[in-house]
Amino acid sequence: MPFIRRNFGPIGGQSTPIRSGSAETVPGVPQMWAYRTADAAAVVDTANYFAEVGGLVEVGDIIARVTIDGSGVPTSAGNHIVRTKSQLATGVWNVDVADANALAVTNTD
Repeated sequence: MPFIRRNFGPIGGQSTPIRSGSAETVPGVPQMWAYRTADAAAVVDTANYFAEVGGLVEVGDIIARVTIDGSGVPTSAGNHIVRTKSQLATGVWNVDVADANALAVTNTD
């Protein structure tokens, strides 16, 4: 499936965002984003999956992904770190995220 913008949003009140091109050694702190999808981690972490939100995310931001099945039940989850981002002359963003740091989605009761 393609990226679905309405399933992507900020977590909490947000921290002071990092700004691309800042001359500071540590330019702000990472922001956290949440994303719910039917796509597996391997699909989400392909280059440019998050191109549509390239203007929002910054390198170092954390995207918490929850993958659901057809019934809306979570089947996997993980955190993806934004590794690179750049903007083409056409205005299109290139965004690449790291492979997921997997979270356990188990229910033993």
